[in-house]
Amino acid sequence: MVRKQGERAESGMKVFVPMDERGQPLPADASARTPGPIEKRRYTRHRFSTQVEVHREQGYDVDAMTFEISEGGMSAATPNILTIGEKVEIRTLAALRIKAIVRRKHGAIYGFEFLEMTHAMRERIRNVCKGLPLFLSMLDDV
Repeated sequence: MVRKQGERAESGMKVFVPMDERGQPLPADASARTPGPIEKRRYTRHRFSTQVEVHREQGYDVDAMTFEISEGGMSAATPNILTIGEKVEIRTLAALRIKAIVRRKHGAIYGFEFLEMTHAMRERIRNVCKGLPLFLSMLDDV
């Protein structure tokens, strides 16, 4: 159907209403701090940009730049080719070493899931995340 500029769609329009885990509508301002409707993650993602080294089982390191972090994982970009399912160790400038597995790949951006996290490591990441803005999408800076 063609509409003139300024005309509204008819009543068949669907509206997304953000819901909490119990299926109740969130307050109007909550959607600004809640991940989008497709997000099905255990932990909230936060914007986090720093250089890391990805140590591969073959015995060599590749440089990467992170985009976001959560208590369960992070995403980072590297021009080096990693394999989905590959186990690595992520080394941060803050001397934190985290075992991870490559779960996703989109171009040069990889999604890592943290493995063998101790309570102390998870608490350290949680404390870092408290001071960081939420990560909503790769378009946050656009």
